Amino acid sequence: KKSETKILKREIIKNGDIARKLMLPDDADLIYIKRLSEIEKTPLGIDEAWLSAERFPDLLVNINSDSSLYEYLEQKYHELPANSYREISTSLPTAKQTSLLKLDKVIPLFEVNKTVYNQFDHWNFHIMWFVEMK
Repeated sequence: KKSETKILKREIIKNGDIARKLMLPDDADLIYIKRLSEIEKTPLGIDEAWLSAERFPDLLVNINSDSSLYEYLEQKYHELPANSYREISTSLPTAKQTSLLKLDKVIPLFEVNKTVYNQFDHWNFHIMWFVEMK
């Protein structure tokens, strides 16, 4: 089956809560990338990622729908994920998530909050919402 990722939004933002998760100052510039994953044109999940804009200055303009975030970080910055911490729960979708995931009824989504570490320190933070595959 063919999988595809679409970038829905990418921008520089400030978010004190996320910055603290990345061990950055509250007012740090963060790269925010929101993507939609699909298999055979069926939406599977929404991924929101935040990274340090200072640490990865070229990322915002060079990442595209055909790019793997981790492959790009490895090739451009020679950084590899060493481990991650995940919290998994379920949540009901927002109206926007219902629309993006093309849900015809309200069903719980798997919500994964993930902090990824490289060999040195915090690297990025993700929140992902997935529908159950049947």
